Amino acid sequence: MSIILSFLLAINYTPVIATTSIYNPVKSQCDTDPTLTASGIRINIDNLRKGKIRYVSLSRDLLKRYKFGSYINIKSNNPYYNGCWKVVDTMSKRFKNKIDFLQHLKDKNVPPRKVEIKWIKNSYNK
Repeated sequence: MSIILSFLLAINYTPVIATTSIYNPVKSQCDTDPTLTASGIRINIDNLRKGKIRYVSLSRDLLKRYKFGSYINIKSNNPYYNGCWKVVDTMSKRFKNKIDFLQHLKDKNVPPRKVEIKWIKNSYNK
């Protein structure tokens, strides 16, 4: 394995600590089509409400590290947010080192202030 490839893999596997927030698929928080993510994935509101999908939006600096379609593992002090999430959206350029969890409006879980992010794998399937 080349030195460059080893270095790039080491970067992906090194955990990142990020601040958190939540967003809902509504026009006031997104744009004119809140169910369409920046990666082109359409959000199924029923599946979101049932907890069948776990999507996140990343600040642009983190999106350079974890590309659209990547699966990341979240570790925090709130078990609801721990586990595997798929990167599907991006945040406004004013945010740095931040992760935004997609939640249904009726979901009342409060995210922890900070989480540890680890890369799991890339997926190019939408």
